Amino acid sequence: MSAALLRHSVHPCSHSSSGFIRLAVEHKALLCSGNRHSSLNAACCGFLLKLCASLLSQPHPVAGNHQQGGEEVEYVLRECLPSLCCRVCDWPSVLLEIPEENQNTQFCLLHLLYLSVVHGDRLLPDSTVFSSVVNFVCVMQEQHDSLPPSVLKPALYLLAATQESNPDLDWAALNSIIKALSSTPFFFSPLSSPHPALLHFIFHYPALAERFGMKVLSSWLAGGLEPAACGENKQSCPDLEKNIKSSVLLELLEKNSSTILSLLGVLCDDDTSVARQAVQVLRCYLQAGHSCSSAQAHLLKPALLKLLQRFTCDSEDNTVLGSLILEVLCLVQINLPAQSNMDNTDFKLLYHVSNLVGKVKCNNSEFLRPALNYIYGCLTLCSPHTADRVVSMLLSNTSVMELLQVVLNLLSSPFPIISSSPLVCCCLLLLSSLITLQHTLSAQVHKSVSLELEIFVKVLTFHKRHTDNLVLVCVVRLVQALLDVDLSSPVVHVSKSLRLQRPLQPVDGALHPLGYTGAISLVTALQSLLLQKQEMLLNTCVNCLRSLTGFLHRRKPTIAQHVVCQPWNRFLLYSLLNSGENLALHPATLSLLTLLVHWSGGVTQWDSDVAFVCEAAEKRGVKELRENTTCTLKLLLTECSAFSLSEQLNMRVHSLLESLDQLPPTETNTKALLHVGSLSICPADFAVSTQPFTQ
Repeated sequence: MSAALLRHSVHPCSHSSSGFIRLAVEHKALLCSGNRHSSLNAACCGFLLKLCASLLSQPHPVAGNHQQGGEEVEYVLRECLPSLCCRVCDWPSVLLEIPEENQNTQFCLLHLLYLSVVHGDRLLPDSTVFSSVVNFVCVMQEQHDSLPPSVLKPALYLLAATQESNPDLDWAALNSIIKALSSTPFFFSPLSSPHPALLHFIFHYPALAERFGMKVLSSWLAGGLEPAACGENKQSCPDLEKNIKSSVLLELLEKNSSTILSLLGVLCDDDTSVARQAVQVLRCYLQAGHSCSSAQAHLLKPALLKLLQRFTCDSEDNTVLGSLILEVLCLVQINLPAQSNMDNTDFKLLYHVSNLVGKVKCNNSEFLRPALNYIYGCLTLCSPHTADRVVSMLLSNTSVMELLQVVLNLLSSPFPIISSSPLVCCCLLLLSSLITLQHTLSAQVHKSVSLELEIFVKVLTFHKRHTDNLVLVCVVRLVQALLDVDLSSPVVHVSKSLRLQRPLQPVDGALHPLGYTGAISLVTALQSLLLQKQEMLLNTCVNCLRSLTGFLHRRKPTIAQHVVCQPWNRFLLYSLLNSGENLALHPATLSLLTLLVHWSGGVTQWDSDVAFVCEAAEKRGVKELRENTTCTLKLLLTECSAFSLSEQLNMRVHSLLESLDQLPPTETNTKALLHVGSLSICPADFAVSTQPFTQ
């Protein structure tokens, strides 16, 4: 009956996971020892041999197939199974014996244990398997017998699969494993087609990771990620996480961040296809929110530089790899502190990226977006003593300036292309930073960019419904940067409005090249955008309105006075103050009120609004206010205290100022760069200004 059961044909994996290996072995030990029941013994051996051969021929969903050395395994099983008549519980003692005549029997036991465990069956407790295999490997090395690759693979897998519930190996055992792996040609080594458990085992021990980490990762990645995950440059991290092979690596990186060092070695030393897989996994790991320490960043940047130096734009595959490298660079930047000291590697990276930008076609937004974003990040992060060198390097690169001109022209179309929005944003942010830093440093400009301010005003006024919010924010940011330098910068040549009459009227001449109509149109556009009450638009629009009013005051003070006293400002302020407590005490609302109080020359027409703000602040309590709110509120109250106030309002203003002065200083952990959509932006560029008015 037993022989008939064993001959019954079922799925081989079902045999293993249902304990059929144990059943056959126990039948042999119980009924066939001492040359008894030879027919049953033959049936058991035949069943086990066919079952093991079938299991060896089946590919593993992650680690590939077991066929490497399959013939050798079958030979050992065919030779040893007939005489194997010991129960499973006796196997550990067999493995502990000095390998002499029973060496093949020990190999046979390891193969049976391996096939059982890998297919979900535990013939022995994990602790027993672990200690038995460790002792077996150590004894083999002491006898100067190198393990055959077909035996080393199951031995290592069994250690890896049972490591979690067992204590770490001592140095003697680790040394034996290192010797065994080192003496095996890599092609035949278990590292050439690793199992996930083996990956975790290697990186669990620094000594193993240092010697074999890069090789095992390279082999793992050489198998390739699934086409659905890596074949397209539009691949997303959720897709990558669903891929089995990549999810194993991501899990490994989460558990052991030192794995990143071996991944860097793969980036530097492997071929392009494997390096591309490594960059994909690294990008997904960083995008998932795992911080990159400064030490890791210093290791990552040279590796990425080495990969970038051998990069060319001559094929689509290379362009995809380039965009992946640049995205990783941008993710590394996010974790760097503000005003970082740029070292030689940073300057080399900036040099190579800016040169590549000039060689790529302007329609290659997948590459240009992270490239321009990285350059913008360099400008944002550089310290004052390196800013001059960074700005000079960029302004001397005429190809970069020509590309910025081409991208800038996209705004001239009636409806800016949505797919190009991130690229347009990068261009606008980069230009804004270049304008500001060039003005500060008086850097030499080799080629300027031309723009029509009228087109920008049209985008903000008439095309805002068809334009991405982030594009609107970046347009406003660029206009603000231009207004801060009085619309006169060597970086950007602002064309005069075509609507200006010839000859110029005195007021248009004073406000050239914006003109009176352009100024009023810009004021109206900014006020309209403020009513959208979107966070970033609120901040940038009120900053731009402040810069515009300052520009008007410098050029024609009467026009500035006229703009501030427009009835529309009162409606705008009323709308913001009466849209809930959060908006009433929003830094943008407070900054707008400060601007109106300052440039109107008194609080008289705004006293009810100031009183409303004071009441809201008293109700909330100054200790509950955020730092940016306390700064803008303090600026408003300081501005108001310089003018004549009613007795009651004066007391409230001074009382609040005293409360604000008593607040302890707060530690700000704001990052220099933040991820917004597919872009890295500098929060400081979009924060409400808290600088006192100069006049």
